[in-house]
Amino acid sequence: MATEQHFPPPFPWLNPNLTQHLVKNKRLSAILCNKSRDMNDIKWLEEQVEAHRVLLWGFVERITERKENGDTMCRCQTMSAGLYSWAWVDGNNKRRRPRALEYIALVNHWIEEKLRNGDTILKPQNGLSPLSQNQSSQALPCSDRAVEDGCKESRDSIDADFKQICRPIFIQMFRIYAHLYYDHFIEPFTHLDKINELNMSFSLFLTTATNLDMLKADDLGPMQALIDLWASKDVFESGSKIKDMANIYNPSFPAVI
Repeated sequence: MATEQHFPPPFPWLNPNLTQHLVKNKRLSAILCNKSRDMNDIKWLEEQVEAHRVLLWGFVERITERKENGDTMCRCQTMSAGLYSWAWVDGNNKRRRPRALEYIALVNHWIEEKLRNGDTILKPQNGLSPLSQNQSSQALPCSDRAVEDGCKESRDSIDADFKQICRPIFIQMFRIYAHLYYDHFIEPFTHLDKINELNMSFSLFLTTATNLDMLKADDLGPMQALIDLWASKDVFESGSKIKDMANIYNPSFPAVI
């Protein structure tokens, strides 16, 4: 017996007609999705984080703008995307659910803390070691011997630590994109005629993040329907990991919108 499929509501961003207008800037794609680069090139990985953060924050600024009555475009009570909702865990490991704009501001500050002065991440200084994904936001002291040796860590260890730092950064940026699509696709992006730009930026982000293994299939849930739609319309390049993660033959988007 065939399994019953539960399609999402007809969100405007799942309109197949929008895919034909998707901007494909090959020059930008070559810069951000360069598959010929060594994925262990940490400096390049750091550049990808910053480049995609700049693109994303161009859209975030739109929802922080104030209307004539003084309200911001985004008045969302929680950081969510459809059925998905996210809490923020502070330095004391306490969970809370801030409003969407506060959550986004916390993410921005958190990313800046992670990337501030790349030498502190790539080259341990002052007897401090890089942080791993499961360590707290406070730097951890190296051993006495490591301090005496200038805290010299193997390059492989540093690279692994930096990749662990970058993956949650990409996850948080993905959540912000998901929130923009679910809650702000019409207001302000459709009204400002920014849909092509938003789609281009997000498609490049997905391609880069998955090719770098910064996003896994399990991370894509809120936007799986759009990913399936785009893959079915050949928005993604052949051989890209994001296309392999799409359900082209059993899509999660409605057949008719």
